[in-house]
Amino acid sequence: MKPILVLYATSEGHTRQVAEHVGETLVGDDLDVKVLNVSAARDLDLSGFSAAVLASPVHAFHHDRALSRFVKAHRAQLEKMPSAFLSISLTEAMIESAESTDEKRRGAIVERDKQLEGFFTETGWRPPLVQAVAGALLFEQAGFFKRLLLKAIARGAKLESNKDQVFTNWAALDGFAHEFAARARG
Repeated sequence: MKPILVLYATSEGHTRQVAEHVGETLVGDDLDVKVLNVSAARDLDLSGFSAAVLASPVHAFHHDRALSRFVKAHRAQLEKMPSAFLSISLTEAMIESAESTDEKRRGAIVERDKQLEGFFTETGWRPPLVQAVAGALLFEQAGFFKRLLLKAIARGAKLESNKDQVFTNWAALDGFAHEFAARARG
């Protein structure tokens, strides 16, 4: 079996951690895996892979542009293999938070679905397996202006606004990876 591609885009590094975690879980399921940043995959030939998981962060309500361009350029190949999409966002963190009110959770679900539908419409790719993943607030890696934006987001969500916080449910991500491994085996 050819290796499985786990392709990601990242700004602060959290989506890389998510992609590497999925890759490690797939390796634990006895699969050969290659984890790559989309910035290093411009001329990548997908015919060397048996399946693909793509992961993108959401910033300013949109998925990563470089990953979107990659999907548009390789959509036909992606549609011929088992594939999946991971959407990493603070919107999902708000949905999963026990601190969110029902009203905030409903609003976040609408926003998450709008973000995903925007990506599917833009790229024309609608993979059979999609997983929304709670992201992270990473103040230490952010520049000055991004840190100000993150602090505003944290205040609005009633979160601490001075330290890094990871909201990812790693056990749920393991479940996603095991399901994908079963699909990739066929």
